[in-house]
Amino acid sequence: MESIAQLKAGHWVKIKGDYTDGAFTALGITVKSDRGYSALIGKITDLTNDPSSCLILGRAMQINNETSLLNIESETTSFDHLKIGAIAKAKGEFHKDKGMCVTSLECREARGFDKDQIQGTIDAVNVEKGEFYILGIPVQVDKLTEIKGF
Repeated sequence: MESIAQLKAGHWVKIKGDYTDGAFTALGITVKSDRGYSALIGKITDLTNDPSSCLILGRAMQINNETSLLNIESETTSFDHLKIGAIAKAKGEFHKDKGMCVTSLECREARGFDKDQIQGTIDAVNVEKGEFYILGIPVQVDKLTEIKGF
């Protein structure tokens, strides 16, 4: 097992854990080669029309005509068919000034053991506080967090 001190801004990571009250507690972190995208996987907690957006892990996902929307059968669907409480993977590019530009949103079947996930590039690491930031989300690391991939 590695330590948070080995994580650096610019590392591309895949994190599994739990999102609660604006913070993400990491259970597992894997450092990977840069995938060229960012992704959030979790429950849709809000849907808004005009403009179309959904909330996943506390972050607004802007949906436009170019966003690929897939239902749990991997069939093309429309924004009107998205449901609050559905598990979804929002994939795209994250920009500090405008947030997540979603290129695809894929609904997934809840399997009862799924964890929330964040995939992307680390913005900053604070070893003393045991946390780092990714896509503007604070991620807490504790002694139970498994870090691998170095």
